[in-house]
Amino acid sequence: MRLLKKNIQTKFVMSYPAMSVYEFEQFKEEKEVLEYWKNSSIYIICQRPVLFFDEIVPHEETGIIHLKIKQRNKEGELSVKLAPMKDDPDFPDNRFMAEMNFFKKEQQTQHPFMNAAGIKFFNRDRKFIAWLSPERLIYDYLFKNWGFQIEIIGNIEEFLTYFVHYIGQAKNQYIWDRLTGHEKLSKVLAVEHPFIEGEFSPYELSLIFLRLDGTKELFPIENDGSEEIVDFDGNILTQEQFQQAIKETPFNELESFAVNDCEAYLINLFEPKYNKRLYRNYPDIGNGLKQLGFETIIHNCMLFANLITEEATMSITFHELESLETDPE
Repeated sequence: MRLLKKNIQTKFVMSYPAMSVYEFEQFKEEKEVLEYWKNSSIYIICQRPVLFFDEIVPHEETGIIHLKIKQRNKEGELSVKLAPMKDDPDFPDNRFMAEMNFFKKEQQTQHPFMNAAGIKFFNRDRKFIAWLSPERLIYDYLFKNWGFQIEIIGNIEEFLTYFVHYIGQAKNQYIWDRLTGHEKLSKVLAVEHPFIEGEFSPYELSLIFLRLDGTKELFPIENDGSEEIVDFDGNILTQEQFQQAIKETPFNELESFAVNDCEAYLINLFEPKYNKRLYRNYPDIGNGLKQLGFETIIHNCMLFANLITEEATMSITFHELESLETDPE
């Protein structure tokens, strides 16, 4: 008897850098940002001490910007150098305008500029090009995703830890619509104290979005030397039934089951405080991948974040990088 098994691996990736709830409220009106978010299916409401830009020194002659990334009540820092790419059409002759968004309203008229939430970039015609927060800058550095050459010195991973409060999914709507007026998000904002006394909660509370990037079905056969092939229920399969059994499920039929399953897996793993249903019997969840006959289910969540609760930790899994520790040349 040869036993046919049906296994599956999924790949979920972050569709955008982690952002504060305050940033989310600003971004959800920006069409360019919504393009990144539109295929997101799972969201994570989490919290971390505020990240900010400090000691910002722009050099008008070269277009180079030196700055530091810091985190409230943390001694470590990242030293950053930004330089426009040569021949970038958005920044001809390395000329651009930068507008600082500070956490406090006091005027700063000369560098070094301190305690900034982000930087807006415009070309010489005042056309908006991009918004950089500390997390977006780190994301662009890791993924080489934008028209600036970015150099970072320091231990990036130290700045990317998030405490998980709630995990949910968009459920057949855009993720920004799902989170607008969201009951659990409102409750977390109302109940959770800032990590740093006196801080504004919407600056600390953060959102992470995941999208399904692919699936891979596997059909291992345990062989005891017999010619007969049976399925997991013990039914002997004809050759035609065997060929039908090893056909991959069309992605559009698989997607909702994979999203349901991954959401349940993450909730079961982290047991977030604000999730009422913790899926104690995962993977027996009724609308997940086991319902489609998969026996072994592996979810690969490609994060550039450390997610933690009192119950579990999921560490950075950005596999393309050998290390997130960077050194000067």
